[in-house]
Amino acid sequence: AWLDVSHLQCHAALVRERERSMQIWMDPQKQQAAVNKVLEELVRVLPRKVEIAHSDLFPTWTAYLETFTRVGGVIEAVPPAHVDSPSVNLLIEPGGNITIHSTHDHIFSPEYTYVGASFPQVSANNKALVGAATAVAQICKDKGMVGYVSVDFVSFRDSQGGERLWAIDLNIGMHDTVVSFHLFKFITGGNFNPVLGTFHADVDGEAGLDDSGSASHSGAGSALS
Repeated sequence: AWLDVSHLQCHAALVRERERSMQIWMDPQKQQAAVNKVLEELVRVLPRKVEIAHSDLFPTWTAYLETFTRVGGVIEAVPPAHVDSPSVNLLIEPGGNITIHSTHDHIFSPEYTYVGASFPQVSANNKALVGAATAVAQICKDKGMVGYVSVDFVSFRDSQGGERLWAIDLNIGMHDTVVSFHLFKFITGGNFNPVLGTFHADVDGEAGLDDSGSASHSGAGSALS
């Protein structure tokens, strides 16, 4: 489910208050008053303005709320600018070695419904993305995890134009995109270069690898799952 916060009358007022004086805004009493104001309005607005992404599962807000309060959920903020959703699949081997299996961009419908993925990802700086995902996998390894893990991110530009990369989810186990990528790689006979973030597929029937680990006589590849 998702909500456009522009429906909240208190939103514009709170933004103006924050812009007027950051010092006053950071006062704990002001913060609590702001939270109370938002909660009070949400109780009134949510049943009328919330959008249910999977109406086949949750035909009404009441049905969604019952499941949310029973099993729990996550509330995430969506930046106002264009947002991409890159992800990294990694393998933590029994010996402790961590390898980058593949990267991809999630594809969503306007209602934030996941509809597929594009290999490899092109929405974020590959070095930064792989570095952040590897750091997460390292923590998983230190906690005794072995096997596949997938780390999901959102990437966007902040108000100063700088690239921001936030980790938002960790999937433990073989994700469906891992299987899709294996099929994609098998069909194309190509190779993924995790350092460059590129996939090269043989296009003239002369398979082979050059010294950098990329397929020789090849072209860049992309696939949807």
